[in-house]
This record gives sequence, structure tokens and C-alpha cells, in this order.
Amino acid sequence: MLQKLFEPVVFVRDEVPTFQTYISIRSLRPEVNLGGLQWLFNVQLEPTSVPAICLRHDVDGCVWQAGPTTLEDADWPCQHVGTFLAFGYVQASKTQKKFTVCSPDLSYVAVCEATRHIYLYRQPSTISTELRNRRTGEHVAHVAKQQLVSIDSTSEVLGVHASNHVLIWTLSQVKERMNFPARVRGALPTADIKAEERAEREGEGSSKTKHSESGSQKEQERQDKYREKKKNAKKIDSKRGGKNRKEVRTMD
Repeated sequence: MLQKLFEPVVFVRDEVPTFQTYISIRSLRPEVNLGGLQWLFNVQLEPTSVPAICLRHDVDGCVWQAGPTTLEDADWPCQHVGTFLAFGYVQASKTQKKFTVCSPDLSYVAVCEATRHIYLYRQPSTISTELRNRRTGEHVAHVAKQQLVSIDSTSEVLGVHASNHVLIWTLSQVKERMNFPARVRGALPTADIKAEERAEREGEGSSKTKHSESGSQKEQERQDKYREKKKNAKKIDSKRGGKNRKEVRTMD
């Protein structure tokens, strides 16, 4: 199976996608006959060209780029520009996949799930050291690498963009408030930033005032209780003193 994957891809006439353009009075409607091939994803290889498509050919994923055409020519020539070996088989096993993208230079392809994981499959690269197959003893000149990216969040992935050197993904998690400095919050106008900072200071001042008011109120209640307790103690002492004086008078 591995030896078959590294063999050159040979296409028969029925497996080559044919682009056709239908021109009417009101609209220009392009249609594509894939010939029963499974569509995998689109990729923008050049800024000035139409997006290329990746189709499944047996176990591989082949990238086709539509070339220029004229209004007089109904056929739209399509050229095979790259192959991701065994990717047709790999992507079929990813039942949780949400996005599939590849770099413009076709150096890697990424399968992104709805949450948690992104799988990267790189094109086979030449190795400098000697490597042989243990079973057959054949010399292995190229090795393909696979990488797993674990996203440290349970949020849903909303989108993925692949460049030649950077893979970017967007999550659905948005914090209600970000305590960034004013120079970082570039999306807000300067007046809005100042108003927001003023509101923050006023909010802090009001909270401190409320805290001080509640503290002084508690202190006042404590002092009132102390005075009332002291007053009650004096009444008790005065009653006891009057009783003693009455007893002294009777003894006399």
C-alpha cells in the first residue's frame, strides 16, 4: 500500500474534471462535471486566479487549478498542480471535521474539528540520514510528518486560514470585558476610551464612598449600643444604692 501511494498519479480521461461555462442573456453560470469524484476542499493558490479544488482520486487528494479561458471557448482547461498522498483515505476517517484547508504552496493540509483538535499533514520531505524499511529492507528517501494541535479551549472553531508559514483559527469564545490598556484597545475611538476610563474611576469612587458610609453606619450603631448598655448599668447601680440606704435607716 505504501509503495502504491508514492507512485506517480496517472489520470484517465474520465477522471479529469471538466469546467464548462454557460452564457445566457442575464447571467454567466459556470458548472463543473466532476465525473463522480468527491470534492474535498477549495484553496486559493494565487491572488489573481480562481480558487483551485481538491478532489479525491482513490486514496489521494489531487488539487486542480482552472486555467484562463475566453467567452468563445465553452471548455475551461483544468491543470493538476499537486497531490496530497493518502489524504482521501485520511479525511474520510475524520468524522468530526468542520474545516479543511491547505497552504498556497501545498506544503501541508490541515483538518480542523469543531472543537479541541487540528490535524496537520505535511508533504513528504527528504531526510539526510539513512532509513530503511524493516520488512523489505528498501531505502526510504522521503518521510511525511503528521502533527496534532490541541486547542486549550472548549469553544467552537469558527474559521481557519492557512498560509505558507502560519495557521490561524478563530474561536467563538468572547469575553464580556477585557481589561486592556487604552493603547491596546485600538478598536475604540479615543473619546470612547476616555469616557470608559472616566466611568471606571467614577464607579470605583462610588464603591469606596458606599463602603465608607456603610462602615461609619456600623460604627455609629456600635457606639449607640455601648451608650445604651452603660445607661442601663447606671440605672441598676442606682436602684441597689437606694435599697441599701433604706436598710440603714431602719437599723438606726
